[in-house]
This record gives sequence, C-alpha cells and structure tokens, in this order.
Amino acid sequence: MNHEIKEWLSRFLGSSEISKLQQISVRVSASREIDLCDLVAGWYQHLKKMESDLPLSDSDRTVWGAYDLLAALSLRDFVARGLGKLDPDCSTAAAAAVRDVDEKFLSYTEQDDCQRIKKLDDSIGEGRGWWWKRIPVSGPIRREIDAISARMAD
Repeated sequence: MNHEIKEWLSRFLGSSEISKLQQISVRVSASREIDLCDLVAGWYQHLKKMESDLPLSDSDRTVWGAYDLLAALSLRDFVARGLGKLDPDCSTAAAAAVRDVDEKFLSYTEQDDCQRIKKLDDSIGEGRGWWWKRIPVSGPIRREIDAISARMAD
C-alpha cells in the first residue's frame, strides 16, 4: 500500500482497525482471496484513476475504458461483502472510509437510467449495489459506454 493510501486510510482508521481489515478475507475468484484493507485501498485507487482520466482525450493510451469501470464496480461488490464480515466496533470507521470514496464516485457519475451498464455485461442482474446504476457524466469511460450503446441500438 503506498503512502498516499495509508495517509488517506489513517484519516478513518487506527492501526488496530486497519489490522482487523487485513484479517478479513474476501473470496474474489474460485482460487483467490483478498483482504478487506487491500480491497478498500483498491476501490480508492480505481476511483482516483477514473477521476484523473475525466479530462483526458480518448486517444490518450493511458485512459481506462468501460470495462475498467465494470472491474471497479465488481471491486466495490467485494468491498461490500467484506464490510458485512466486520465486527460492529470496526465497521463504523471502515464504512466511513468507504463512504468517502463512494461520495467521490457520486460526484462525477449520474444515474444510468438507460441501463447502459447492463448492455456491456448482460450477466449484471437485479439486486446489485447502487454503484451498478451509475456511470460517469463525462470522460473517456462515458464516451466508450455511449459508443457501445449506440452500436447495440443499431
């Protein structure tokens, strides 16, 4: 975990709480588990990257696209699963850290009323977290989502 993330996380969690997050494992595939601390840090990093890409051109080869958004949303699912495993004494602080990142996500996304995300991956079903119903207002990810949706409508 880099210094920036440690500093951000320490605004919400003490060292004993961070240790508790590191002890919570979340299965992310049939053969892999990741601790909740790394998942929360990953959600933070994904959101920072997507936000930093907003003003960039589609021709910039460093920008993330629509499927990177799907990966980030899946990561948020794992965070939610991990938060559900926490003891109440730690869950409030951890939820505050996640809420901080969620608020950042809300600040540059809007409700996906046309369900464009589902057009990218038809396995996305009902009952998913609120984050699956949001897309960036602008930027390369949004432009790619709009282009894919337009091609599918033809």
